[in-house]
Amino acid sequence: MNEESTFSVNPNFVVFDFDGASTYSLSLANANSSNLFSLDGSSGAISFRQSYDIDNNANPTSYQLQVICTDPFGLTNTTILYVTVLDVNDNAPTFSQETYTFFANQNTALSSLIGQITVTDDDSGSNAEYTCGGSLASSSILTNTYYTIGTSCGVYFLSRSGLSDGTVTRYLVTATDKGTPTKLSSTTTVNLYYQILSTTTTTTTTTTTTATTTTTQSPGLSDGAIAGIVLGALAGAALLGLAIYYLWRQTRMIRDRETADPVKFWNDETDADFSSSTKNYTRTQKPDTGDFGSFGSRREYPDFPYAGSQAERLSPSNVPLEIVSRGGYTPGYGRVVPMVTY
Repeated sequence: MNEESTFSVNPNFVVFDFDGASTYSLSLANANSSNLFSLDGSSGAISFRQSYDIDNNANPTSYQLQVICTDPFGLTNTTILYVTVLDVNDNAPTFSQETYTFFANQNTALSSLIGQITVTDDDSGSNAEYTCGGSLASSSILTNTYYTIGTSCGVYFLSRSGLSDGTVTRYLVTATDKGTPTKLSSTTTVNLYYQILSTTTTTTTTTTTTATTTTTQSPGLSDGAIAGIVLGALAGAALLGLAIYYLWRQTRMIRDRETADPVKFWNDETDADFSSSTKNYTRTQKPDTGDFGSFGSRREYPDFPYAGSQAERLSPSNVPLEIVSRGGYTPGYGRVVPMVTY
């Protein structure tokens, strides 16, 4: 059935009653939005109780209704009625404004789109589809000479030949939908202006002002002076270290000289017979004067037992002798002698 409120349809219900009853009544069960519909109890024709519109998805397009059949004895039976609501082309296309104005100039490319007309249709499906067309309000002969209106309601520029600056061309544009059974349409006015833009070149002179800023540097050290001071400090520290090392070496040399212990072996001029087991060996007292200065003092050595005031003179040729030099500063030579074993 259609969405129109006055539209009705007869489903042509077929009823069989084996009791032989010839009359019966039809009604809708109170469910599934049955309140939106009205059912004729005798004929079974169904219609809308009120205005019904499915445009823009305002209402559903299908329903499932339960129909009750009652005989004269009060006996009943039911059946299901499926209802599909079809859209009716009840809305004409609508333009977004009453008058449109578009422009073209000497730089506009031929066949280019210079404007778009906006159209809407509140119907659904094919009823909401539309096409546009236009004609000159003054003369239909020149309709597609300078401009043309496309089927999608676009305005196109075709030719500038014969157009002067400020020429206005007025079109009547019609939008017609594709609805059935009746097609609906609407009309609007489109004004098209042709302009010749100015090609005058404007020269702009720019004056540049240069400001000189003098900067006075506050007293202080430059980066180069600071770097020189740092390098000088490092060099001074290095020289100070060398001087301290030199003084330390000199002090150590003097200390070693004062603590040196020169050794000198003395005995009498008699050759000793070292084959005898009775030989005694001695190391005499160092002289108090001579090459050793004030270093003379008596000293005992375990490897040369004391033999009294007189001792034989010892020689490396007749006695095994091991002398160990401890190293250190040796008087008379002025240098450090390493430890040596003889």
